[in-house]
Amino acid sequence: AFQNRCQNITFENRVGDVKVRADQQKLSQILNNLIGNAAKYTLNEGTITISAVPAGQEIVISVKDQGVGISEEDQAKLFKEFQRVGDRSVAPGTGLGLWLTAALIKAHGGRIWVESQVDVGSTFFVGLPA
Repeated sequence: AFQNRCQNITFENRVGDVKVRADQQKLSQILNNLIGNAAKYTLNEGTITISAVPAGQEIVISVKDQGVGISEEDQAKLFKEFQRVGDRSVAPGTGLGLWLTAALIKAHGGRIWVESQVDVGSTFFVGLPA
């Protein structure tokens, strides 16, 4: 998806030496899904920004895109099994990726949420205990 859309990606790490207790393989799966979704939905030559910041007793990782955005109505369905939202012709999928991602985050004692605006983009946030 990155090669097909010529996107830029930026990383911000403000966590320092703080660590999270997480399964490395599962955390990689979580990030791959969120970054992959951002790549699928970001418009040509858009930017994806990934950041990690300390926030109280957790580390918050965010993946921000400049994609099509998600309506408030569709945001309520995002993390449910077999839910596809928006224009399905934009990107393929089964509707299981965000559901599985949310389940893996919950299993780590974390939380996931989204902030989005149609035609502007979305930011997915993952809070994991520090």
